[in-house]
Amino acid sequence: MPPEANDRELLRQTFNTAAAQYQEARPEYPSELYAALIALAGLRPEADSLCEVGAGPGKATIPLARRGFRITCVELGAALAGEAMRNLAGFDRVAVVNADFETWRPASPEAFGLVFAATAWHWIDPEIRYPKARELLKPGGHLAFWEAMHVFPDGGDPFFREIQDVYDKINEGLPPGSGFPRPDELADSTAEIEASGLFTGVAVRRFDWE
Repeated sequence: MPPEANDRELLRQTFNTAAAQYQEARPEYPSELYAALIALAGLRPEADSLCEVGAGPGKATIPLARRGFRITCVELGAALAGEAMRNLAGFDRVAVVNADFETWRPASPEAFGLVFAATAWHWIDPEIRYPKARELLKPGGHLAFWEAMHVFPDGGDPFFREIQDVYDKINEGLPPGSGFPRPDELADSTAEIEASGLFTGVAVRRFDWE
Protein backbone atom coordinates (compact mmCIF):
# COMPACT_ATOMS: atom_id res chain seq x y z
CA MET A 1 0.00 0.00 0.00
CA PRO A 2 1.56 3.36 -1.00
CA PRO A 3 2.20 5.82 1.87
CA GLU A 4 -0.60 8.19 0.86
CA ALA A 5 -3.08 5.31 0.78
CA ASN A 6 -1.96 4.16 4.23
CA ASP A 7 -2.33 7.70 5.60
CA ARG A 8 -5.81 8.00 4.08
CA GLU A 9 -6.84 4.69 5.61
CA LEU A 10 -5.66 5.72 9.07
CA LEU A 11 -7.16 9.21 8.92
CA ARG A 12 -10.59 8.17 7.68
CA GLN A 13 -10.98 5.88 10.67
CA THR A 14 -10.40 8.70 13.17
CA PHE A 15 -13.97 9.97 12.73
CA ASN A 16 -15.20 6.81 14.44
CA THR A 17 -13.52 7.91 17.68
CA ALA A 18 -15.81 10.96 17.88
CA ALA A 19 -19.01 9.19 16.84
CA ALA A 20 -21.10 10.42 19.77
CA GLN A 21 -20.17 14.08 19.19
CA TYR A 22 -20.21 14.13 15.40
CA GLN A 23 -23.93 14.65 14.80
CA GLU A 24 -24.18 17.56 17.21
CA ALA A 25 -20.86 19.25 16.41
CA ARG A 26 -20.87 19.08 12.62
CA PRO A 27 -22.83 21.92 10.98
CA GLU A 28 -25.93 21.09 8.98
CA TYR A 29 -25.76 21.37 5.21
CA PRO A 30 -27.88 24.12 3.61
CA SER A 31 -31.39 23.14 2.56
CA GLU A 32 -30.75 24.62 -0.88
CA LEU A 33 -28.21 21.87 -1.47
CA TYR A 34 -30.82 19.11 -1.20
CA ALA A 35 -33.27 20.98 -3.41
CA ALA A 36 -30.60 21.38 -6.09
CA LEU A 37 -29.52 17.74 -5.77
CA ILE A 38 -33.05 16.42 -6.25
CA ALA A 39 -33.74 18.76 -9.15
CA LEU A 40 -30.45 18.15 -11.00
CA ALA A 41 -30.72 14.36 -10.68
CA GLY A 42 -34.48 14.30 -11.28
CA LEU A 43 -34.98 12.16 -8.20
CA ARG A 44 -38.39 10.85 -7.08
CA PRO A 45 -38.95 9.04 -3.78
CA GLU A 46 -41.28 6.52 -5.37
CA ALA A 47 -38.84 5.64 -8.15
CA ASP A 48 -35.27 6.12 -6.92
CA SER A 49 -33.31 4.36 -4.21
CA LEU A 50 -30.20 6.12 -2.91
CA CYS A 51 -26.85 4.82 -1.72
CA GLU A 52 -24.86 7.02 0.66
CA VAL A 53 -21.11 6.58 0.93
CA GLY A 54 -19.62 7.29 4.36
CA ALA A 55 -22.90 8.21 6.00
CA GLY A 56 -21.40 8.92 9.42
CA PRO A 57 -24.18 9.36 11.99
CA GLY A 58 -26.70 10.38 9.31
CA LYS A 59 -26.03 14.11 9.04
CA ALA A 60 -26.86 14.25 5.31
CA THR A 61 -29.18 11.24 5.42
CA ILE A 62 -31.92 12.68 7.59
CA PRO A 63 -32.98 15.54 5.25
CA LEU A 64 -33.35 13.06 2.37
CA ALA A 65 -35.06 10.45 4.54
CA ARG A 66 -37.60 13.09 5.56
CA ARG A 67 -38.37 13.54 1.88
CA GLY A 68 -39.35 9.88 1.68
CA PHE A 69 -36.37 8.36 -0.14
CA ARG A 70 -35.26 4.77 0.32
CA ILE A 71 -31.60 5.01 1.36
CA THR A 72 -28.86 2.46 1.97
CA CYS A 73 -26.12 4.00 4.12
CA VAL A 74 -22.65 2.47 3.97
CA GLU A 75 -20.45 3.47 6.91
CA LEU A 76 -16.97 2.19 7.71
CA GLY A 77 -16.91 2.99 11.44
CA ALA A 78 -18.83 0.66 13.73
CA ALA A 79 -19.53 3.38 16.30
CA LEU A 80 -20.68 5.83 13.62
CA ALA A 81 -22.89 3.17 12.06
CA GLY A 82 -24.43 2.60 15.48
CA GLU A 83 -25.12 6.32 15.86
CA ALA A 84 -26.69 6.36 12.40
CA MET A 85 -28.96 3.46 13.28
CA ARG A 86 -30.19 5.35 16.34
CA ASN A 87 -30.60 8.66 14.54
CA LEU A 88 -32.43 7.05 11.61
CA ALA A 89 -34.51 4.54 13.55
CA GLY A 90 -37.72 6.41 12.76
CA PHE A 91 -37.28 5.98 8.99
CA ASP A 92 -38.34 2.53 7.85
CA ARG A 93 -37.02 3.12 4.32
CA VAL A 94 -33.43 3.65 5.53
CA ALA A 95 -30.91 0.85 6.15
CA VAL A 96 -27.44 1.28 7.65
CA VAL A 97 -24.62 -1.10 6.70
CA ASN A 98 -21.33 -1.20 8.63
CA ALA A 99 -18.82 -1.82 5.83
CA ASP A 100 -16.19 -0.15 3.69
CA PHE A 101 -17.57 1.10 0.40
CA GLU A 102 -14.69 -0.29 -1.65
CA THR A 103 -15.56 -3.95 -0.95
CA TRP A 104 -19.25 -3.70 -0.02
CA ARG A 105 -21.82 -5.40 -2.21
CA PRO A 106 -25.62 -4.87 -1.90
CA ALA A 107 -27.52 -7.79 -0.43
CA SER A 108 -29.87 -7.67 -3.42
CA PRO A 109 -29.08 -6.77 -7.05
CA GLU A 110 -30.74 -3.38 -6.66
CA ALA A 111 -29.49 -0.55 -8.88
CA PHE A 112 -29.53 2.90 -7.36
CA GLY A 113 -30.76 6.15 -8.86
CA LEU A 114 -28.15 8.09 -6.91
CA VAL A 115 -24.85 7.35 -5.20
CA PHE A 116 -23.86 10.27 -2.99
CA ALA A 117 -21.29 11.26 -0.38
CA ALA A 118 -21.29 14.22 1.99
CA THR A 119 -17.73 15.28 2.90
CA ALA A 120 -16.62 11.65 2.54
CA TRP A 121 -15.83 11.05 -1.14
CA HIS A 122 -12.15 12.04 -0.79
CA TRP A 123 -11.64 9.25 1.76
CA ILE A 124 -12.53 6.53 -0.77
CA ASP A 125 -9.71 4.88 -2.72
CA PRO A 126 -9.26 7.00 -5.88
CA GLU A 127 -8.70 3.90 -8.01
CA ILE A 128 -12.01 2.37 -6.93
CA ARG A 129 -14.53 5.11 -6.16
CA TYR A 130 -15.72 6.06 -9.65
CA PRO A 131 -15.91 2.51 -11.09
CA LYS A 132 -17.67 1.28 -7.94
CA ALA A 133 -20.23 4.09 -8.03
CA ARG A 134 -20.93 3.44 -11.72
CA GLU A 135 -21.38 -0.26 -11.03
CA LEU A 136 -24.07 0.47 -8.43
CA LEU A 137 -26.09 2.90 -10.55
CA LYS A 138 -29.01 2.06 -12.78
CA PRO A 139 -28.95 3.38 -16.37
CA GLY A 140 -29.33 7.14 -16.21
CA GLY A 141 -28.36 7.20 -12.52
CA HIS A 142 -26.29 9.94 -10.93
CA LEU A 143 -23.27 10.40 -8.69
CA ALA A 144 -23.15 13.39 -6.33
CA PHE A 145 -20.64 14.41 -3.70
CA TRP A 146 -19.88 17.58 -1.82
CA GLU A 147 -17.39 19.10 0.61
CA ALA A 148 -17.66 21.76 3.30
CA MET A 149 -14.80 24.21 2.76
CA HIS A 150 -13.71 27.16 4.88
CA VAL A 151 -13.68 30.31 2.71
CA PHE A 152 -12.85 33.95 3.35
CA PRO A 153 -15.15 36.41 1.59
CA ASP A 154 -14.11 40.03 1.25
CA GLY A 155 -15.16 41.85 4.41
CA GLY A 156 -15.62 38.59 6.32
CA ASP A 157 -14.72 37.95 9.94
CA PRO A 158 -10.90 38.25 10.27
CA PHE A 159 -10.71 36.10 13.42
CA PHE A 160 -9.51 32.90 11.73
CA ARG A 161 -6.68 34.74 10.00
CA GLU A 162 -5.67 36.44 13.24
CA ILE A 163 -5.21 33.21 15.21
CA GLN A 164 -3.16 31.31 12.61
CA ASP A 165 -0.05 31.63 14.76
CA VAL A 166 -1.86 29.61 17.45
CA TYR A 167 -2.58 26.82 14.96
CA ASP A 168 1.03 26.95 13.80
CA LYS A 169 2.33 26.56 17.36
CA ILE A 170 0.37 23.33 17.83
CA ASN A 171 1.35 22.05 14.36
CA GLU A 172 -2.21 22.36 13.06
CA GLY A 173 -1.60 25.25 10.69
CA LEU A 174 -2.80 25.50 7.11
CA PRO A 175 -0.86 23.42 4.57
CA PRO A 176 1.83 25.35 2.68
CA GLY A 177 0.35 27.33 -0.19
CA SER A 178 -3.28 26.82 0.85
CA GLY A 179 -3.91 30.50 1.63
CA PHE A 180 -7.32 32.03 2.37
CA PRO A 181 -9.56 31.39 -0.66
CA ARG A 182 -12.60 33.49 -1.48
CA PRO A 183 -15.77 31.55 -2.36
CA ASP A 184 -15.22 31.97 -6.11
CA GLU A 185 -11.66 30.64 -5.88
CA LEU A 186 -12.45 27.12 -4.73
CA ALA A 187 -11.32 24.31 -6.99
CA ASP A 188 -13.79 21.61 -8.03
CA SER A 189 -13.57 17.99 -9.19
CA THR A 190 -14.84 18.44 -12.74
CA ALA A 191 -11.57 17.40 -14.38
CA GLU A 192 -11.21 14.37 -12.11
CA ILE A 193 -14.77 13.22 -12.82
CA GLU A 194 -14.37 13.60 -16.56
CA ALA A 195 -10.99 11.84 -16.48
CA SER A 196 -12.69 8.75 -15.06
CA GLY A 197 -14.46 8.31 -18.40
CA LEU A 198 -17.51 7.00 -16.57
CA PHE A 199 -19.64 10.10 -16.03
CA THR A 200 -20.79 12.93 -18.27
CA GLY A 201 -22.87 16.04 -17.82
CA VAL A 202 -20.97 17.28 -14.78
CA ALA A 203 -22.73 20.03 -12.81
CA VAL A 204 -21.11 22.06 -10.03
CA ARG A 205 -23.02 24.16 -7.50
CA ARG A 206 -21.72 26.21 -4.57
CA PHE A 207 -23.72 27.23 -1.50
CA ASP A 208 -22.42 29.87 0.90
CA TRP A 209 -23.56 29.68 4.50
CA GLU A 210 -22.38 30.53 8.00
